[in-house]
Amino acid sequence: MKANSLTAAFALCLVASASMAQSQYDQRLVAKYGQDQVVAMAAKSPDQVAWYTYWADHSFSLVNATEVAGQPITGTVSLPSLNPTDVNILTLPVKVMEQETTYYTVSGTPKVLVLRPRATVMQEFRDQQ
Repeated sequence: MKANSLTAAFALCLVASASMAQSQYDQRLVAKYGQDQVVAMAAKSPDQVAWYTYWADHSFSLVNATEVAGQPITGTVSLPSLNPTDVNILTLPVKVMEQETTYYTVSGTPKVLVLRPRATVMQEFRDQQ
């Protein structure tokens, strides 16, 4: 009976540790790169994981089209929601420019996805380190 209890307790610990490992990483990164690659990236270069997480949080905004009228539109994207916390910028088919802001209309809405220049976001990331 004790052996069964110990086996059950051990199995529970394994399940709990696996769940903790999955929740340890930003799920937007996991959706883009997969759990194994994110774990390897974190082991090899934790700063890279921090950068991608920062990028996912700070690289874009959603605005009304009237706010950016006259700006060149690069393309159109479909979003799961207009709530920025539901948008995974890492998985969208958008082109990131080094020095220029990029604009994408959001299909079926009066919104525009404004993608900030990579260099600007990178400098902010470095400044907050």
